[in-house]
Amino acid sequence: MSTSSRFLPLLLCVAACSGAAPSEPVTPEPVAPAVESKGNVKSESADKPKAPATPPGPLPPGTATPDFPTVALVGFGLRFELNPPFQAARMAGLLEEGNPHVLFVSWWNVHADGAGQHGRAGLYNVGIVPHALPDGATTFAPVEIERHGKKTIALRLGTDGTELRLPAGINALGGMGLAKVGPNTDTWKIQVDTAEPVEWPENTMLHSWDPKDGGPLYFDKMPRQPFGPWLPPPPGP
Repeated sequence: MSTSSRFLPLLLCVAACSGAAPSEPVTPEPVAPAVESKGNVKSESADKPKAPATPPGPLPPGTATPDFPTVALVGFGLRFELNPPFQAARMAGLLEEGNPHVLFVSWWNVHADGAGQHGRAGLYNVGIVPHALPDGATTFAPVEIERHGKKTIALRLGTDGTELRLPAGINALGGMGLAKVGPNTDTWKIQVDTAEPVEWPENTMLHSWDPKDGGPLYFDKMPRQPFGPWLPPPPGP
């Protein structure tokens, strides 16, 4: 069984364990009820101008976590410095057929109502499609891409380097972290502060954790409730 087939069901089960998941669902626009045509009479909705689309914006700002070390995904020309709470899973081929190094990184906006308490509240996902570092590439720039008939924004390194595919309606990483040019390797590793990067164990997910409990990250085969800082749950009735 492939890595993607093992992890995909886990990423879809956020309601049970707040693990990694598909990008936040997009609420469809309401559809006007059908109006029977009588002669040349037009439906009211036909004369109403469509509301302008909301322009893309960045992910919400993050919340500072005192003394939390810098945790970075490094490889394929990328250094992705992550802010907690985060999780990441390797999803071979899911975004690009045949690419065995595709990643999904999940991050929670702790200011969202119910974040960390249930379901997808405050949860955002970024898909990473890795490629070799293009010659002379120095920055990740936003580009519009189309997949399955939908247009979204990706942060791409150079003309054909690694892509960070953002959720719908998002054009920057905001509080999730920083994307920088990193080592041009053909594997993913994890670096804490300036320590030597460590291998990512096979068939595991990356999790943020509380440095006071032993370290800023850990690896597990299952999605887990990520380390905060979480806002308190809303008061009961």
